[in-house]
Amino acid sequence: MEKNSFLIYNDIVCSLYACRTKEDLKANFLIPLSLLIPSSYSSLLFSAFPKENSRNIQEPSSLYEMPPLCVPDSFARAEKTYIRNCREDPMLWIIRGSESTLIRESDLLPEERRLQSPLYLKCYEKYKIYDTLQYSIVKDRRFLGVLTLFRRREDFPFSENEMFFLRALGIHLNAVLDQILCGSFAAKREPADLSDRILPYHLTPRETEILSLLLQYRNNGEIASLLGIKETTLQKHIQNLYRKCGVSSKWELVSSYFNPA
Repeated sequence: MEKNSFLIYNDIVCSLYACRTKEDLKANFLIPLSLLIPSSYSSLLFSAFPKENSRNIQEPSSLYEMPPLCVPDSFARAEKTYIRNCREDPMLWIIRGSESTLIRESDLLPEERRLQSPLYLKCYEKYKIYDTLQYSIVKDRRFLGVLTLFRRREDFPFSENEMFFLRALGIHLNAVLDQILCGSFAAKREPADLSDRILPYHLTPRETEILSLLLQYRNNGEIASLLGIKETTLQKHIQNLYRKCGVSSKWELVSSYFNPA
């Protein structure tokens, strides 16, 4: 299970760097994240001031843009209510730091205060939320948003291992969201010629074709559709690529191409 978790983690990182818009983050990050850290609901709230130092923001009621990004979509109603009332949040201090912060709400607030507060009753009671993991997204001392994972009472508590993975993913989320919100994406790197890289690995024409598409940050569904093959067949080709190239994930494969030893 531990090895499988790291493989999922690597795939999420690779997918995250393929995101170019806020909407991409739902399919490429929030949904895959639930495989690594299961949650009843998840959301990304985006800063209304991504280019400003968070410590200079004086008006909490206008901290976040509408709409929030939520899984499932129906949870957006709760988060829209939260955005309108966020000045009531006792955890609002996490956005004021110059670095990212990860908190498990149950570590800081007793159950009675969490589940009986006016904000909870207004936003989350109908969803039976019991605990949250909240990660403040900060880059270069600028507050960019908050990622929150929600669990109900019947769910397992958030573990230290899950918090470890979320901290590790947060480093990449900070960088990607900064590029999305501030429009600072560099021109996408496209592999022009693979011949100098693939000769030592003895790749087949089909494997070379798949490698080229992976290096364009295409996901499995897109590649299978473009090549007219089943995803199960594609997965076999990808496993052969990993074996021949001496890697164990898409992230390692892409990194080894753009950053050869």
